Parts: sequence; C-alpha cells; structure tokens
Amino acid sequence: MAEFLLLNPEFPYSVRYAVERMSESIAAISRTSFAHATGRIERIAGRLRASLAYAQITDIMTGGLHRYFDTVIEQCKGLHAAIHEVYIDYPIQSALEA
Repeated sequence: MAEFLLLNPEFPYSVRYAVERMSESIAAISRTSFAHATGRIERIAGRLRASLAYAQITDIMTGGLHRYFDTVIEQCKGLHAAIHEVYIDYPIQSALEA
C-alpha cells in the first residue's frame, strides 16, 4: 500500500504523481517568467522528482517510512521557500531589472 500511495506515477493521489505534475507546472511557469532564479527552483523540484522516480519501496521501508516522509517534507519546504523567494517576496530591484 505504501508503494502505491508514494511511488505510483499514474495514481492522482500518490506523492510521485503530485510531484511530477508540480514539476511540470514549475517548468511551464519558468518558461514564461523573467525571474533569474527559476533554475534553482527547477533543480530543487527535479531532485524531489528524481528521488521519487528512482526510489525502491524496500529501501524506503528499510530506512523507515516516517524518515522517508520527513525527507520528502523537508524537500517540499525547501521548494516552497525558493518559490516564495522568487515569485512572492522578491526585492523590487529584481523586478525592475527584468
């Protein structure tokens, strides 16, 4: 059940599915954005996406499911902070330079 809810790329409620859609959305926003730091956001999202795409449920269970969730949550927090910094809480100078 954990493998299905975490790693299934086709189930709309799995973590992997959500991260892949989010990564696609970030890439689409980045293509239309003038922000200079979008590469950092895409790298963070890409690392999260890759960690789910190449994860094996046996490794996750061996290391501890709770610990794995904590790692995913920390990566999401880092991604949120980067998005907030670039698109919401940016200095006015960077907007004027674009």
